[in-house]
Amino acid sequence: CRVPERVTLPTIREVQQALALLRAQCPGVEFEAVIIDVKAAHRRMKVCESEGGLQFVQLEGVLYRYLTCSFGARWSSYWWGRVAAALTRILHAVLRRMRCLCTYVDDLILIAPKQDIWTATMFALALLSSLGCPLSWHKLRVGPIVPYLGFLVDVSRGAVGVDEWKLVRVEGFLNGLWLRRRLHMKTLERGIGLLLWLSWV
Repeated sequence: CRVPERVTLPTIREVQQALALLRAQCPGVEFEAVIIDVKAAHRRMKVCESEGGLQFVQLEGVLYRYLTCSFGARWSSYWWGRVAAALTRILHAVLRRMRCLCTYVDDLILIAPKQDIWTATMFALALLSSLGCPLSWHKLRVGPIVPYLGFLVDVSRGAVGVDEWKLVRVEGFLNGLWLRRRLHMKTLERGIGLLLWLSWV
């Protein structure tokens, strides 16, 4: 079985484009959003024994096999992506008045008119729960401004911004580059990752 190693996911740019399209198609309509996070999504995917060849780890001479997908393995996101796509399609079919739904790995953002947001949220949560989809309830957010993929999405104004503490981290990394001649490789990797993330906007 050959699993593709890369899967294209909607980024914050697609959310921005969808939001701009919504606002153009529905002038005068106020929108709000809900953020839903699936708890430990990759670990929910059981791996068939015949396909578990790369899921072994050795500890003190004993060989162990993961029974579920492990986070960080490329095939984990591939298999979870199939389930996430199915859940997204089911939600689209059930929530007909919903205007937009994007799924990035295990994070869902649902954008709907303000008067429909609580109905859409309750239907989405009830449906996901009835399908046995475990949710991170403490990450659930509903409102005109919601955090998504580390950004702040202001659906009431159609804008995407960066949280202040992320900007402080970027500034700290860039100041560290300017002031020091040497950096630990991990610090450099984290800083470059942060700059790549920031370039999404």
